Amino acid sequence: MADHFQLAEEFFERGEFEKACEEYEQAVVLQSDHVEAYIGWGRALNELKQYVEAITKYQKAIELNPDYSEAYYLWGNSLFDLKQYEEAITKYQKATELKPDYSEAYGSWGNTLFNLKQYEEAITKYKEVIKLNLDYVAEAYNGWGDASFNLNKYEEAITKYQKAINGNSDYVFSSLSYFRIASVYWNQGDYKEARKKWNTAAEIYERLQSKAEQDKNATHFFFYGIILENLNELDRAEKQYKKGLEIDPNNIGILTQLVDFYLDKKEQVIDDGSPSCWVKARQYYLKARNLLKDELNKLEDPETLFDLAKLHLSMDEYQEAESYLLKALEKESDVADIYTSLGRLSVSRENFREATDYFKKALKIAPYDLDIWSKLAEAYLKLKQLSQAESEYRKILGIAPCHVESHIGLGEVYIEMGDEGESDLYSQAIKHFDKAIKISNEREGSKIFNKKELSGIYYLRGYARVKIYENPVGIKDGHLLLEAQGDFAKCIDKDPENHKGITAHKKLEKQMEIQTIQSFTNVFGAGIIWFSSILILGITNLVFWQPFLSNNQNNKVSVSQPSPQPIKTPNASPNSKNSTQSQTKIDVNKTSEPNRINTTEYFLLTFGSLTFSLISLYLPQLLKLKIGGTGIEIEKSSIDQIKTSQIPTSLGIKK
Repeated sequence: MADHFQLAEEFFERGEFEKACEEYEQAVVLQSDHVEAYIGWGRALNELKQYVEAITKYQKAIELNPDYSEAYYLWGNSLFDLKQYEEAITKYQKATELKPDYSEAYGSWGNTLFNLKQYEEAITKYKEVIKLNLDYVAEAYNGWGDASFNLNKYEEAITKYQKAINGNSDYVFSSLSYFRIASVYWNQGDYKEARKKWNTAAEIYERLQSKAEQDKNATHFFFYGIILENLNELDRAEKQYKKGLEIDPNNIGILTQLVDFYLDKKEQVIDDGSPSCWVKARQYYLKARNLLKDELNKLEDPETLFDLAKLHLSMDEYQEAESYLLKALEKESDVADIYTSLGRLSVSRENFREATDYFKKALKIAPYDLDIWSKLAEAYLKLKQLSQAESEYRKILGIAPCHVESHIGLGEVYIEMGDEGESDLYSQAIKHFDKAIKISNEREGSKIFNKKELSGIYYLRGYARVKIYENPVGIKDGHLLLEAQGDFAKCIDKDPENHKGITAHKKLEKQMEIQTIQSFTNVFGAGIIWFSSILILGITNLVFWQPFLSNNQNNKVSVSQPSPQPIKTPNASPNSKNSTQSQTKIDVNKTSEPNRINTTEYFLLTFGSLTFSLISLYLPQLLKLKIGGTGIEIEKSSIDQIKTSQIPTSLGIKK
C-alpha cells in the first residue's frame, strides 16, 4: 500500500498524471480509508482537467475526515476551473473556517471574487494573505494590483506591483509584476516607460528559461513571447511561442496568439520561400478552434465564447464571430472587449453607425482605454462626421501625444476636410503623417508600423502634396510634385503590390516631364527675353539718335572754327571759289541725311522692349500661376486601423 502511494507521488511530481492516478487507485483499493491517497488522486485528475471526477475524490476524503480543510480548498479549486465561482467561494470559506490562517484559501478566494468582478472584496482577501503568510506576499500584491487596475486606479496598481517586486526574491513573480506595470503605463499612453518595463521583464524571462523548461511551464513562454512581440522582436517571439507548444501542444493561449502573430506578419510582405504566413495562421486557427469547441461542449461560459469569437474575427469569419459574441454578451453584459469586438465586426460590414454605438458602450465600461477611443474616432471618420472625429483624436493626443493611430487618423480627417474645400488643411495632414512616421521609427509610440502600413501612409502623404499643388489659389510649386513623387516611390518600395501607388507614380512621371520643360522656361526663358529686349532697345536708340548726334557735332565745329578764307596764291585759278562752294554744298547734303526709323516706330520699339524686359523679370512667378487645366487626378486612399491587431490595453489577466 505504502509503495503504491509513494510511487503515485513520484509520478505526480514528474508530471505523469495518468500513471499517478493508477497508483493512487491501487493505494485506496488496499486501504479504503486512505485520505491522502484520495486527495492525491483528486489532484492528479484535476491536472488532467477531469474536474468533476476530481471533486468526487475530494468528497470521499471529506467523508473520511469532515474537518480536512485542504479537501475543501482543493474542491474549491476544481469548481473554480469549472467556472462555478459562487460554489467555489463556499468551499474556500469552509476551508478558512476550519483553518483560519489558511493563506492559500484566502488567495484563491480573492481570485474568485476578482473573476466575479467584485474587485473591492477581492482586495480584502489579498490583504488577509499578506497578513498571514510572507511566502505569498508577491502573489497577493500582484492580485491587489490587478484589482486596482480594473478599478481604474492606475497609480495604486503600480504601487502594488512594485511592492510585489520589492518583497519577493522569486523572479517568476517579479517578471509578472514588470509585465503588468508595463501594461499600466501603456494604458496611460506612456509608451516609452512601458517599453522599459517590458525590456526588464524580458531580461528576467530570459534568465528563467531553463527553469521553465525543467518545470514544463508553457505559460512562461506564452508571456515571454507576448513581451517580445510588443517590443517588435518578432523572430524571438516566434521561437518562444514554439517552445511553449513543445511543452504543451494544446495550449489554447499560445495557439490563438500564433494565429494573430502570423496574420500580422503577413502584412510585412515577407517572402522567404517558406510556407506562407496565412497558411501557418490557418493551421493554428483550426487547432485552437477545435480545442475551444471541445471546451465549449463541456461548459458554455462567456470566456470561451469570446475566445472563439476572436478567433473567427481574426480570420474574417464574421457570421460565426457575431454568433459567439452575442451569446457571450447574453451571459456577461459588462465586458468592454465584447462590445469592442462587435464594433470591429460592424466596421468590417461597413455599418459604421452601429460600430459607434458598440464602441461607446465599451468606453462606458473602460473609459480610459485609448485603443477603444481611437476606434470610435475612426468610426466617426468613416461616417464623415469629421468634426467629431477630429475632436476625439485631439482628446487622445492630449493624453498620449505619441499615440500614432491618432496622428494618422487626424491626417485622414484633414485630407477629407481638404477635399471638401478647406484646402489649407492638407498641410496639417502632412504634419501629422510626418509625426506618426517619426514616432514609429523612434519606437516611442503606440505602434511600430509594418511595411504595408507605411506604404499606405506614404501614399496619403503624397496625395496631400498633390492636392496642395493643384490648389487653384496661389502659386504652383514644382517641389511639391517632386516630394509627392518621392512619397509614391517609398509607397511602392514598402509594398510593391500597392496598385494605387504604382498608378500615382506613373501619372506624376508624365507630369514631371511637362514640369521639366516648364523649369527650363523658368530658368532660361526669362533671361533670353530680357536680353533680347535690352538688345532691341539699344539698337533702336542707336539707330534713331545717331543722325541727330552727328548733326549736332557738325554744328559745333562751324561755330567754333569759321570756315577759313581761301588763300590767294600765285597759282590760284579763277575757279577756286566755285570749287570751295561746291565742297561746302556737298557737306550740307551729308548732314541733312534722313533718319532710318521714324518717331512712331521708335516709340513703339522702345515701349515694347521695355515692357518685355519688365515681363521677363516676373516671368517665373507668372508661369507658376494655375490657369485652368485638369488636375493630376491621384486617387484617394485610406488606412483601416480598426482591423489591425493592436497591443492589448487591458491586462488580459486570467486568474
